[in-house]
Amino acid sequence: AELRAENERVQAQVAPLQTEVAELRTENSRLQAQLAPLQAQLAAQGAENSQLRSRMVALEAGEGGEEGGRRVRQRVGAAPHDAPPSDAEVRAMGVAAAAAALRAHGSVSRVALAACGRLADLCKDE
Repeated sequence: AELRAENERVQAQVAPLQTEVAELRTENSRLQAQLAPLQAQLAAQGAENSQLRSRMVALEAGEGGEEGGRRVRQRVGAAPHDAPPSDAEVRAMGVAAAAAALRAHGSVSRVALAACGRLADLCKDE
């Protein structure tokens, strides 16, 4: 009878612990379900990060041949201090100069039209 009473007392102590363990298992399962897609996302981002690092290293290593391995921005169009030539100047240019003016000032429609016209005239003559 004494053992039976001790057994009942221990079971009474264990019952709330078993309930708590069941609740923790449920919570663990829920968290594991949330974790799985996050782990997949992390792996994908890690692979993308690795690719980006490789590209960055290649660019910094001087793929373009810049000194010191740093990329230098390429200028598009004329710099502010490079004034476009006048129409009269373009009309007096040869093929190489007209092509250079077109390359340097192609964003200035007046110069582009004048240079193209001059190149057309020069090519017609030949």
